[in-house]
Amino acid sequence: MLVAQNLLLEMIVSGAPLDDVLGAMAAVIELRDQSARCCIFLPDPDGSTLRLKVAPKLPASFADSLKNLPIGPLAGACGAAAYRRERVIVSDVTIDPLYQYSKEPVRTHRLRSCWATPIISQEGALLGVIAIYRKRPHVPGQEEIGAIEEMVRLARIAIESVGREAKRGAANGGRERTEQQLISSQDSYRELFENANEVMYTHDLAGRLTSLNKAGETVTGYSRGEAMGMNMTTLIAPEYRRLWREMLDSQIGGEAKTSYELEIISKSGGRIFLETGTRLIFRTGKPVALQGIARDVTERRRLAAHLLQSQKMEAIGRLAGGVAHDFNNMLTVITGYGQWMLDELPPDSPICESASEILLAANRAASLTNQLLVFSRNQVIQPVAVDLNSLVAQMDQMLRRLIGENIELVTKMGSDLGLIRGDPGQIEQVILNLVVNARDAMPRGGRLILETANVEIDEEHARTQADCVPGAYVMLAVSDSGSGIDKQIKAHIFEPFFTTKEQGKGTGLGLSTVYGIVKQDGGHIRVESEPGAGAIFRIYFPRVGDRPVPKIVPQPRTRRRGTETILLVEDEAALRRVVGEMLLRLGYTILEASDSLSVEKLVHDYKKPIQLLLTDVVMPELGGRDLALRLKAVRREMKVLFMSGYPDDTIVQHGVLEFDAAYLQKPFTPDALASKIREVLDNA
Repeated sequence: MLVAQNLLLEMIVSGAPLDDVLGAMAAVIELRDQSARCCIFLPDPDGSTLRLKVAPKLPASFADSLKNLPIGPLAGACGAAAYRRERVIVSDVTIDPLYQYSKEPVRTHRLRSCWATPIISQEGALLGVIAIYRKRPHVPGQEEIGAIEEMVRLARIAIESVGREAKRGAANGGRERTEQQLISSQDSYRELFENANEVMYTHDLAGRLTSLNKAGETVTGYSRGEAMGMNMTTLIAPEYRRLWREMLDSQIGGEAKTSYELEIISKSGGRIFLETGTRLIFRTGKPVALQGIARDVTERRRLAAHLLQSQKMEAIGRLAGGVAHDFNNMLTVITGYGQWMLDELPPDSPICESASEILLAANRAASLTNQLLVFSRNQVIQPVAVDLNSLVAQMDQMLRRLIGENIELVTKMGSDLGLIRGDPGQIEQVILNLVVNARDAMPRGGRLILETANVEIDEEHARTQADCVPGAYVMLAVSDSGSGIDKQIKAHIFEPFFTTKEQGKGTGLGLSTVYGIVKQDGGHIRVESEPGAGAIFRIYFPRVGDRPVPKIVPQPRTRRRGTETILLVEDEAALRRVVGEMLLRLGYTILEASDSLSVEKLVHDYKKPIQLLLTDVVMPELGGRDLALRLKAVRREMKVLFMSGYPDDTIVQHGVLEFDAAYLQKPFTPDALASKIREVLDNA
């Protein structure tokens, strides 16, 4: 787009015919958006109608019908824009009242939307209208509107330039046209240069700046006087100087590429990304200087980087969920057999210790898998209202013991703090992981601050953060005076298994778990840090009001037995065997099946009641939900308990929660299975 603007500027200042300039302008608009069909109108001298000037890709029959459009309050988008002197957007001509009486035959050419923008002189006179038609309903975005407004500005300058030239020609009588064109071109260029929204500049082939417009002063922080004679290498960030030199040399050598991005350092020291379009300036056939137009794209690049990071984290999360499925199936087998060993062995057996170690390792592995699922935000939780101040207060003594005496812990709890919605245990895990991370960054001691506050995030702030919406939040900030985090490491800190600690000192799952829990609760997290300057982790949880916090009373699990008949459906043989053995040991009668075909035959042949269907969710051919629906059609008394090693969002996708049935996440112990089965069977 910048290269195209450069070419249009060159056409205007060189005195190219107005038809050529407007035609090129319409072509640029259509090139930017392949679905757009652009036309440009100029008003008749009496100001009552619009005359079609250019329409590169409109059908000839439609273009003919637009040669003279009336100007009026209900004369379609173009006529209304000219009448009102303001932009008019008709997203769908079939329902907009502007086209009820319009003579603009849009519908007969199967066009559905029209967006018209008037070209107004500095004195307020109507100079023309730029209109864009589409075959589908359309509402333009802010970036699209900004691009068209830039075209409107260029069109105004081009039209006024022709008018000035005509007036001078009439006033000067016999003066040569070349002099008139020169004066007009100088006026046009001066206005373009000074009032452009983009940075405009020129420099000689050695890189010394010879001109800079107002926008350039704003972006760089240097006044025009300070900038004149400054070498471009002073402005350009060191890592981009070679690129700038190569681009300049390639242009001098005749290569066509003239658009690229680079980073400059402003007077205040800030870094700014510029999208730059350049062209050589020739004198007597030889290149003597370079003219450039640059747009500040710092915000666009930052948001693109946020999006890329979010997509990367989502991809890693999906991978984590897939790994967790197979892992959870294996852990269920290990846990089941390990528990039976302990049940069967006498307490004084030397093998008891080995069996206990097996179970301990399996529990640790299950915890690791759970952290992967938390990171991938694939758990369905039942959150409650949580008072963050109370939670931090309850953890105070534990945190002080955890960080040691050489670190000062300071808490700054906000007054009248709103409630958030989440799992208290998971939020405790967030605080714990962040505190441990801060402690490890201060091996020689320091200061750790826990802070809470109510905050309001407005639309402007929300736009700067990925996956953030405006609204009321409760902020939790954990800051330390430790070693800080450099830019390269900060880009990876939420990735699972990424750690800067030496081997054996960390799994790399602490911050990824934090990330997963925060995102699962609808919040977002920001990190501010520089090497040697400590770090601040700010978490924003959506605020849910001032409802009382329900008390959570833990329920002890016991291995409860039964005599009912249970239909077990599991496609993995090892897991089916171990779960079947668990159920037999609990006293139940077991019917086993590995797929939907065998289970239907089994149910048909079994004449006695079946009290419970215990089925895996994701299976070949027929999933657990569909199987349950099919079986309950003939066994209405049968209750259903789903089990799965997949992350819980897969369970949602397979419609299990909509089925209003109980669910048991793998891996599970015999005790957990026993308790869950009795809960389902005893629930009337």
